[in-house]
Amino acid sequence: MKFNKILKLTIPILAVTTFFMVCDSNRMNISDRNNKQGLCAYGTPFKMSAVAKTKFQNKNFNITDYGAKSDGTTENTTAFAEAISQCNKAGGGRVVVPAGNWLTGPIKLKSNVNLYLQDDATVIFSKDLNDYKKADTKKSSADEFENFISGENLNNIAITGNGVFNGNGDNWRPVKKVKVTDIVWNSFVDKGAVIDSTGTLLWPSKDVKDIKRPNLLKLNDCKTVLIDGPTFKNSPQFNVDVTSSENVIIQNAEVNNQNWAQNTDGIDITSCKNVMMNNDTINTGDDGICMKSNLSNKSKGNEPTLENVVIENCTVNYAHGGFVIGSNTYGGMKNIYVHNCTYAGTEAGLRFKSDIGDGGDVQEVYIDKVNMKDIVTDAIVFDTNYEGKSTANKANVKVPNFHNIYISNISCDGAKEAADIKGLTSMPVSNLYLKNINIKSINGFIAENTSNVNLDNVKVVPSQGKAFTFKNSMGYKFA
Repeated sequence: MKFNKILKLTIPILAVTTFFMVCDSNRMNISDRNNKQGLCAYGTPFKMSAVAKTKFQNKNFNITDYGAKSDGTTENTTAFAEAISQCNKAGGGRVVVPAGNWLTGPIKLKSNVNLYLQDDATVIFSKDLNDYKKADTKKSSADEFENFISGENLNNIAITGNGVFNGNGDNWRPVKKVKVTDIVWNSFVDKGAVIDSTGTLLWPSKDVKDIKRPNLLKLNDCKTVLIDGPTFKNSPQFNVDVTSSENVIIQNAEVNNQNWAQNTDGIDITSCKNVMMNNDTINTGDDGICMKSNLSNKSKGNEPTLENVVIENCTVNYAHGGFVIGSNTYGGMKNIYVHNCTYAGTEAGLRFKSDIGDGGDVQEVYIDKVNMKDIVTDAIVFDTNYEGKSTANKANVKVPNFHNIYISNISCDGAKEAADIKGLTSMPVSNLYLKNINIKSINGFIAENTSNVNLDNVKVVPSQGKAFTFKNSMGYKFA
C-alpha cells in the first residue's frame, strides 16, 4: 500500500470519532449489544449461529471396573484404553475417573465418549518417556512422542468434571536461567540437569534435549467438543491445543503452569470454526488464550480457516499475553469476539503478532469490556514483523494484514507502554477503531505504519513522555 499523505507527529491529546459494528447486516454500536442480543447467538457483532452441543447416553464406564488402581504406582494406561473402547463400542456414555491419584501413559479418546473426572480425581501422566514414544514409521520417528490426551477425526467428545490432569511437565521442559530464581535453577542442577555451553539454559535430562515435546491435550479434526470443568497443569508444552475442529465449547476450565514454564500456551485455538469459551482461568508461562490459523485443504479460496470464536468471562493472571492472535495467521481469521475478560500481571494484555512469510488476513476482531492491571509491557501491542524478517528480493511473500479491529471499553491500571502498534510499510495496520479506553502507563501510545485509526474517548495517562506518538501513518480521525 502506498500512502498519498504521511503523518508524522507527536500529540498529547486525543480526539473523538464513533465506530459501529455489523451483526447480520444490522449496524449497532457495541455499547448497545445487550439491548439487541437477539440479532446473533451470544450477542456477537457478526452473524453466528449457536455452537452445537454434545449428547451422550446415560451409561457409565468406571475405570476401576477395568483394573485401574489409585495407589500412585500402578500404571493405568490399559484400564483407561479399555474403558474408553468399551464406552465407544456401546454407543457412547461416560468414562468415570473416581477420586484418587491415577498414574497413566497416553490417553486416546474415541467418539461419543465423555471422559469424566470426579471431584478430587487427579490423572498423573508417567515420567517415563518410553511410555509415549511413537514407533518408527514413514510418518514418525522414535524421537517423536504421543500427546498425553489426544483425539483425531472424532465426533461428539467431552472432557468434564472438576478433576486435574497433571502432565509432570518439569520432567520435559527446558528452563531459561533468566526466568527462574537461583533456588529453582539449582534444584534442577542437583537432579542432574544438562546445561548448555552458555550456562543459561538447561534440560531436566539428556533424554529430553532437542526433542519435540508432547502437548497435554491435543484435538485435531474433531466435531462437537465439550471441555467443562477440569484443570490442566504442568504440561510439557501446550496445555489445550484444539486444531481444525468445529463446534467447540471450553468452559469452567483452568490451566496452571509456572510462569517460567517454556512454551506452555494455555488454550490454543487453531483453524477452528464455531468456538465458545466461557469462564476459563489461565496461569501459564506462554500465551494465555491464543488464536492461530494454518492453511488447510478444506479451505476454499480466501475463506479463513479460523472463524466465529467467542471468548467471554475469562481470566488470565500471568502469561505472555491475555488474549493473543498469532504468530501463525497465514490461514486467515475472521469474526472473533472477546468480551468481559480480566488480565492481571500478564506480559502483554491484547497481543497481535505475526510475521513476514507467515502472515494472513485477520479482520473483524471485536474486543469489549476488558479490565487489565499490572501489565508488564504493552496493554495493546501489534507486531507484524515478529521475528524481524525482511521482504527484500522475495516475490509473492505473504505478509500479515491486520484490519477492521474494534477495541472498546478497556481499562488498564498499570503498564510499561499503553500501546505499541507497528505495521509494515507495505501493509499498515488499518481500520483500527478504539473507543472508551483508559490506560495508566509509564510510556504512552505509539503507532507506526498505520492507516485509518479512529479514536473515541481514548485516555492515556503516562508517567513520562508524550501521551501519543504517530509515525509514518495517515488517516487518524480526531474531533
